[in-house]
Amino acid sequence: MMRKKQINDSAAGALILLFFLLTMHLLRGVFSFSAADSPPFDEKVFVQISGNVQWPGVYAFCQPPALRELLNRAGGLIPGTQKPLPGNGISYHGGSSICLRGDGQNAYI
Repeated sequence: MMRKKQINDSAAGALILLFFLLTMHLLRGVFSFSAADSPPFDEKVFVQISGNVQWPGVYAFCQPPALRELLNRAGGLIPGTQKPLPGNGISYHGGSSICLRGDGQNAYI
């Protein structure tokens, strides 16, 4: 014997679907990264370097560069600048401006 489709079955199905969609919408924010956590991969990170480097200027990177990457892009240090530099493990985010100076004995960032 077949049961007739009732209006209550349709309403219950619609409520379940609505609950599912609402839950997915609310959980989307929990499992996603905010814009402050990491920039999208297609955005460039621009960092300015000046001071005792061969080619001072503004350079574009795909990810925030470490000092070593930034120095390589700028052609390295000019002769007479103290090596190694402090802060070699620091990553510089977009909009950073770095100035390298040396007094013959010490290097400063």
